[in-house]
Amino acid sequence: MWENMKISNYKLNKTMFIVLLILLCALFLRIAHLNYYDLWFDEIWTDMFSSQFHDRSAELFHKTSNELLIEKMINEPPSAFYYFFVYFYSKIFGSGKALRIISVIFSMCSLLIFYKLSLLFFNKKTGIYSLLILAFSPFHIWYAQEARVYAMACFFSVLVVYNFISALKTDKNFYWISFLVSGIFCLISSYLSVFLLIVTGIIALIGKNRKYFKKWLFCFVAILIILSIFSPILLNQLKVVKNEFSLPGLTSGVMLFTWAVFTLGYSATKTQYLIGLFLFLDLFVFGVYCSWLKSKLNTTYLLLFLFFPIISIVIFSKLVMPIYLNRQLLIFSPFLYIFIALGISNIENKGVQRLIVFCVIALFAAVNLNYYRGFMQIMPSRKRHFGLILPKKKYMDIYNYIVKEYKEGDLIVTADVLSYTTTLWHIVKFEGQYKNKPFENFRFYCYPRNVSTYKERYFTNMDGSFMLKDKEALSELHEFSPFWENDRKLRMLKNNYEQYDRIWLITSIWEKGDNLYGNAAAVKKYASDNFKEVLSMKKDGYFLNLYDINICPATNSKQY
Repeated sequence: MWENMKISNYKLNKTMFIVLLILLCALFLRIAHLNYYDLWFDEIWTDMFSSQFHDRSAELFHKTSNELLIEKMINEPPSAFYYFFVYFYSKIFGSGKALRIISVIFSMCSLLIFYKLSLLFFNKKTGIYSLLILAFSPFHIWYAQEARVYAMACFFSVLVVYNFISALKTDKNFYWISFLVSGIFCLISSYLSVFLLIVTGIIALIGKNRKYFKKWLFCFVAILIILSIFSPILLNQLKVVKNEFSLPGLTSGVMLFTWAVFTLGYSATKTQYLIGLFLFLDLFVFGVYCSWLKSKLNTTYLLLFLFFPIISIVIFSKLVMPIYLNRQLLIFSPFLYIFIALGISNIENKGVQRLIVFCVIALFAAVNLNYYRGFMQIMPSRKRHFGLILPKKKYMDIYNYIVKEYKEGDLIVTADVLSYTTTLWHIVKFEGQYKNKPFENFRFYCYPRNVSTYKERYFTNMDGSFMLKDKEALSELHEFSPFWENDRKLRMLKNNYEQYDRIWLITSIWEKGDNLYGNAAAVKKYASDNFKEVLSMKKDGYFLNLYDINICPATNSKQY
């Protein structure tokens, strides 16, 4: 008896040691290079909900803090709850890159719940392999280091499934109440999680589970009633997604890349994606086969959690409006990892099993190293297939230089959505670093014919207007500033530069490259044709040009 207890304790201690080791490795991977890259476009929008930016911008735009907060949440999907969380978190822990800590915490919490969830279906060996895959997953590490809602949404999605399965197995009120509460947070973190809740309803109708259907129905109705409080915000966010977002068209290529993203994220090479395709596909198929032999019911549950939401989203995107984005589907990927882990754990030959584990870890390590280096494979339609995901950037040297050299009589001009949003965020967030306040001298220049409906959203959210009745004016250069006190509308540029000495022109492209296009290129040409360029800088797709207004570019002589 004592011998059996010693063996049992040894196995328990060994399991706990392995789990702890995996969690420590996961934490290291999630904090490594956490602050290395600057905030990208979506993260800047997150930081605009921080108390530091939000409260100051409310003053500048002459609105109450609550009024502006609700207005921004209505027009900025995907999660009103996350933005509330960011606002109050930032009051205590700070903003900017500090917001990424939120994702690190929720990602680590997801690992713990995911491990417990896997044990509800399979043994500890499969649970450890499941935990290992999620811990090293390049897809999840990417969003564990990004100041966006996805890590939070994944945590609540895994939690709601864990509570539901536990409720079915034990029928304890604690788990049914936890299912209800986590379901609320799950839905207000990601509207796509509604498909997970629908799956729980389907499962509650299978076999012996029917006796719990009334409890499920009560929880589901309670969730919907409570969420009706947020319905105006949620419905308007869906309207924004339908009418004003430029989501990639749903093609077989986009869906095929979902598998690549689920397994290897965004930073793999073509060769690594090819290796991962066959490696993980074989393990997944074998895992489903082994699972079916062990428990047809558990296999059905997990396949429903994995495929039903994705298939539903495909149908919804085809028939109603596009909502298919790989990063939004992050919440369903853990169910894929369980099958892959089961495939590994059921390889009978220990030598082959160790070799497979080594290959998986080595492949993850290579892709994660690419990620930390900022590598993304250049391939046709990559941006569309990956869902508008772009390489990480370090561009703040551009803005640090402006802060250092900006002086009275300077005009700051942007000419594209990316540079406009980044610059607006910077001059509000870091106004204390400027010797002279740049608000009155900030402009967006555009030829209205080059501004799409999608791009207009980012300006109209700042209480601007791009409505032009005169069609002939569409080809004329116009200006706009969100800091104009009255009549924040697009105005035709009058070439009145008497009050300025220099123009800082900031432009950008989404990729890392050297070639401007569209409105940014047109405005750059206008500036070069009319003013003398005295400085040119570029950094990771951001371009800075300084022009002396008083010198003619053709003669280098003073203009009078």
